[in-house]
Amino acid sequence: KALARRGGEAASPAVPALAETCSRDSNASVQKAAVAALGQLGTFAVPAVPALIECLRSPNHSVRCAAASSLESLGPSGASAVSALLVCAHDPDVGVRTTASKALGTLGNFVSSSASAAEALCERLLDTHEGVRAAAAMALGRLGVASTIPMLSEALKDMNEDVRKASAIALGQMRGVATPAIPQLTKALKDSNEDVRQAAVVSLGLFGTAANSATRPLTLCLSDTTVSVRKAAAVALGQVGNPSRGVMDRLTERLKDPNEGVRKAAKRSLDQLAKQHAEAEELADAEYEEEGWDEDSRDDEG
Repeated sequence: KALARRGGEAASPAVPALAETCSRDSNASVQKAAVAALGQLGTFAVPAVPALIECLRSPNHSVRCAAASSLESLGPSGASAVSALLVCAHDPDVGVRTTASKALGTLGNFVSSSASAAEALCERLLDTHEGVRAAAAMALGRLGVASTIPMLSEALKDMNEDVRKASAIALGQMRGVATPAIPQLTKALKDSNEDVRQAAVVSLGLFGTAANSATRPLTLCLSDTTVSVRKAAAVALGQVGNPSRGVMDRLTERLKDPNEGVRKAAKRSLDQLAKQHAEAEELADAEYEEEGWDEDSRDDEG
């Protein structure tokens, strides 16, 4: 622990000894402390990666958990652990499965193909423990593999609200490939849990104009009983960018919201949408001018 507090380059000479402790010490608590210390040393702990991978096979579940977490913290330098983490994703211990799932979501991006990690995480979306399912959903969001969209969309209907929330967040993170999930995210705006509703609103906003079909449901969220949902909806409507009369009117109503954060969010989106509308008008005028139209001819055409 003292070495970990020194951190970085100052503690790097101790890496070989820490690696030896990870592998050889007979006391699980000491092993766990050494593993955790290596995780805090960043790239200076790279020489200890083989020892950390070996710790993923420890008979002690807390050591396996610590090893998975430390390997994740190493980023690209820990990518060689993916194969061992795939095994840990099926560990009998809930904590190990959870930590391994988190690590796969990070390290799976640093291997030649993330398909194996994505497949393992999709299996964990069906885990018997909600904590593992939620961790798997968040990890899939970081991986961003398009083939996992149907599984994440289905997880929006999970019996556990944390899993539903994690799935909504993950789909927002994957917005570049997740447009097929917009209808399911839109349905999640009616979830019984306020945190799930907020996550769905935020994620739809991240899709920008691609989520135009969700404009009407998002305007209804401006009347949600939960402040965080109303504020998120006000922000999202500005991101989606549909300056229709209905949207502008509903946002204007929120300028009188009892919560200051909602009022400010509504004002920013109103300004943003008004600017977009003005720019669209200018563009239309410019196109008319390029084609040789004038005001009289436009009036005649009308």
